[in-house]
Amino acid sequence: MARMYHWFGCSLLSFAVVGCVSQEKYNALKMDRDQYAERLAAAERQAQSAGAESDAYKRQLDAIMHGASDKDGLLANLTGQIAELQKQNDELNRKYAEAMNRPINAVALPAELNSALNEFARQNPDLVDFDSARGVVKFKSDVTFAAGSADVTPKAREAISRFA
Repeated sequence: MARMYHWFGCSLLSFAVVGCVSQEKYNALKMDRDQYAERLAAAERQAQSAGAESDAYKRQLDAIMHGASDKDGLLANLTGQIAELQKQNDELNRKYAEAMNRPINAVALPAELNSALNEFARQNPDLVDFDSARGVVKFKSDVTFAAGSADVTPKAREAISRFA
């Protein structure tokens, strides 16, 4: 019987030393536990932050609801913003009306530049069109490029150099 107790004691001791699970399973379970602990801590921080933000919003709402001076200040601020936007709108409408009432034959560019571009267009009528009312120079692509080519013709290259 003493021998049986001896073997039984040795068995318990070996289980206690060796354990019931492998080291890999233990490490995996420990990593899972650590990850869950980190997630729990992050969730607690988020909950605490959300609670603080909620309290701040509640205090702000209470201040707005119960403070007439805050309402008046908010109203004055919004009224000022509306007045500023109205001024900007009036200025834009004035500029629009000015542009619409400008004579069509008005020149969009300074006189010196307009005359230089007119002269350039006169010298190259087969390559360039110039609209002095809008200040637009338009190169004719059918003459600027050879048929079926992406290369600029020598005459067009010379005209572009002079234009630049």
